[in-house]
Amino acid sequence: MLSLLLSILLSDSTFFVKRYSKDESFTTVGQLKQFDYLLTAKDPTLFEGDFEYIAGFKAFAGVGIVDHRITLKTKKLVFLMRNRAITPDQA
Repeated sequence: MLSLLLSILLSDSTFFVKRYSKDESFTTVGQLKQFDYLLTAKDPTLFEGDFEYIAGFKAFAGVGIVDHRITLKTKKLVFLMRNRAITPDQA
């Protein structure tokens, strides 16, 4: 069975700078290599050595509450990447 990582990394900070709360996950680039597919909103060129670009599409970024008002967050472009270590017949 193929593993799928739905890691939507919406910030532009690097993986090691942001401090994560107990409710957030922390994943390094090295740990991403164990997955067959990666879904990310980060710049796909960061992963080009290990993953190949398959498709890009727009995704809803979410809903937030600011000053007791519900606000809609803008859409993001999300990239689907496939690990180069797997062959197309395994996909």
